[in-house]
Amino acid sequence: TLELGLSGLYGVNDEASHKTKIGAADLTLRWKPLRLNRYRSFEWMSEILFSRRDMPLGQVNSMGFYTFLRYQIAKRWFLAGRFDYSEFPEDNQQNDKAYSAILSFFTTEFQKFELQYQYGLPAEFDNFHRLLFRAVFVIGAHGAHKY
Repeated sequence: TLELGLSGLYGVNDEASHKTKIGAADLTLRWKPLRLNRYRSFEWMSEILFSRRDMPLGQVNSMGFYTFLRYQIAKRWFLAGRFDYSEFPEDNQQNDKAYSAILSFFTTEFQKFELQYQYGLPAEFDNFHRLLFRAVFVIGAHGAHKY
C-alpha cells in the first residue's frame, strides 16, 4: 500500500505584517507478503516540511524531515530505525538531528512495548544518548482494521 499526502498552513506572526507559511509532503509505504512468511512486513514513513517565516530583517526559509523504517522479524517482534532533522524556524543555520533504533513487541493488536535508543545532536546543547521504554495501549472502541 502506498499513501501520499500534502498539507499546508498559513498564519500571522507577532506582528500582523509578518506571516509564516508551512508546506509538507508525506509518504507511507507498507508491504506484507500475500501468502508465505505472513509474519514478515515492512513499513516506511517519511515527511518533509518547509517553512517560510517573515522576520524583521527579512525571510527565513527552513526545513525539517523524518524518515522511519520498520521491519517485522517474527510474529510479534519488529525492528525499526528513525532519523530526524529540523532547522530552526528563526535561524536555518542551526539544526537538530537524532538517530533512533527501536525494538517493538506487540502483545496484541492494541498493545505494544518498545525499547528505543536515541542519539541526539542538538544545535544548542551537548550530544546525548537516551534510552526510552514505552508502553502503548488502546482503551475503548476497536481500532481500525489493517488494509
